[in-house]
Amino acid sequence: MESISKKINPKVRGWYQYYGRFYKSAMYRPLVNIERYLVRWLQAKYKKLRGHENLAKQFLRKVRADSPSIFYHWTLGLRL
Repeated sequence: MESISKKINPKVRGWYQYYGRFYKSAMYRPLVNIERYLVRWLQAKYKKLRGHENLAKQFLRKVRADSPSIFYHWTLGLRL
């Protein structure tokens, strides 16, 4: 998770600082898409999650509960 967060966090932080200042409602869709991307990435990375989207979402929820500061949009308190 750490390697992917290093790729995603700077971009999300920049988007949120620019668009979030004026269009907070416009940030919801991209953040949902990032969550979908994370679920797909987990399914590709772990064999036991392949073809099981709900298990991948549960795994992502557990990771969020254990360390909520991995991804920038999680630190904002956004629960998608």
